[in-house]
Amino acid sequence: MELDKQVLRNPDNAIPSKYAELMAVAVALTTQGAYCIEIHTKAAHEVGAVEKEIAETTMIAAALRAGGAYAHGFMAMKFFNQAEETQSAQEG
Repeated sequence: MELDKQVLRNPDNAIPSKYAELMAVAVALTTQGAYCIEIHTKAAHEVGAVEKEIAETTMIAAALRAGGAYAHGFMAMKFFNQAEETQSAQEG
């Protein structure tokens, strides 16, 4: 808890608490941590975040998460093609 406080709420931090909490919400959304989503969304509200900021944070997290699925999809295609090549070599 002390680490969380120092990282997110230290008045000496360069990043204001509101933005740190919005980042924490985005990370929690991508890792799908239900309790972290609740804690950091409420904390973001407490430090001045508004509904539109939570909505935009959600969309940013979704876009990045979708980007990961897209990039990893190329990996899946590569592995599929490797399996096809192996099968063809064994049959050939």
